[in-house]
Amino acid sequence: CSSDLLRAFEFWEKLAIEDKKVEWQEHELQISQFKDAGGKSRKRLVEATRDFKTGRATEQEIKKLIPTFQAEVDALTKRSKFAEGVATALFKELTEAPDPVPVLKVACHQSSSSQDAEVEIRRLKAELEGDHAEL
Repeated sequence: CSSDLLRAFEFWEKLAIEDKKVEWQEHELQISQFKDAGGKSRKRLVEATRDFKTGRATEQEIKKLIPTFQAEVDALTKRSKFAEGVATALFKELTEAPDPVPVLKVACHQSSSSQDAEVEIRRLKAELEGDHAEL
């Protein structure tokens, strides 16, 4: 086994891609939930701001507006930090991955050579059996 092939094998075995797929799907779900919650929250903020701009907001509603904006900023910060953490972890894992192309190219070449050798062995066996039959 070549050192490149062994290195690629060890990396991908250690990465445990099937486990990572489950983890990535969980992250995708969390990001989607953050996105949905953010959409609903923004809609409420737009409504509250519209009342404020038109002058229809009560004093109590105006006092609630700043904490509402702060809560939205906090939620967006949490969402962005989570997404950035997921992306950074994924990028780190992928940048450590060896390029599989050279290894796969060698493996394909060796597989092809192996198949050619098997065909040649069968041909020689048949030829040998034919020679034995003649004797």
